[in-house]
Amino acid sequence: MINRDEVVRRSKLDCDIKDHLLMLYDLVVEIKAQVVVELGAGHSTYALMAGVNKTGGCFWSVDHRSLPSIDNPRYSRNVMDDMEYLKQWSREIDVLFIDTSHKYEHTKRELAGWFPWVRVGGVIALHDTDGQDGENPGCRQALDEFLEKNKGAYKETYYPYCNGLSVIKKLR
Repeated sequence: MINRDEVVRRSKLDCDIKDHLLMLYDLVVEIKAQVVVELGAGHSTYALMAGVNKTGGCFWSVDHRSLPSIDNPRYSRNVMDDMEYLKQWSREIDVLFIDTSHKYEHTKRELAGWFPWVRVGGVIALHDTDGQDGENPGCRQALDEFLEKNKGAYKETYYPYCNGLSVIKKLR
């Protein structure tokens, strides 16, 4: 079973999210998340899965590419576009993690489509929000516009290291 020790091990690997893996695990555990959704998979999948294993919740991972094969009844593996998957979604979400295309238009659609499913008090985390994503700083731009449009509804905590991680708590 994937646990915190696996997250610690992966946080020592040379990957672009290594500094945030334990934070993702802790987000799930701290709010005792029962429904966790990941848009875009990779090392984060193991951190979120470890958190779900601790809380007893369920975890849906969505990516248009291949996904880690994890044999766990709490894990739903969905190889498809996250916006297509959204059309069949119908559950309130405790933790939503977004790490997909980082393109402005796509991130904007993700925020508009997925955020309404996050419960009040739930957490949304977005990776690569430092705005330095080469020619595509779209993740930060889309997030800034979303937060401006929804003033007072969310509280952002920004972690600038390791390509940037924004953790947003839904207040209302």
